[in-house]
Amino acid sequence: MEDNKYIYKVLNHLISGTKFYEKEIRFPFLPHNFLIEYYFSENVTPSSYLMEPFYEYSRIQFGLTDEETEYIYLKFTDIIYNRVLHYVLEKY
Repeated sequence: MEDNKYIYKVLNHLISGTKFYEKEIRFPFLPHNFLIEYYFSENVTPSSYLMEPFYEYSRIQFGLTDEETEYIYLKFTDIIYNRVLHYVLEKY
């Protein structure tokens, strides 16, 4: 990846744009809220549900390559998953 500063700015933008509400998460790349319970569901895997809109948003909004998008996606999902766990432990 050519410009790590830009990659981390995009990652920080996506993380700061992700908002937690009572039982939902608002991702900047989804047109609707995402239920927190989906992170713990056997029927819905967040990674498969979030991946396509994330990739499309990253390419269109930030002009990222597939390699850059994959790198950011893996970092983003790891960070958000840990925040979801922390959030749930605090609330429930």
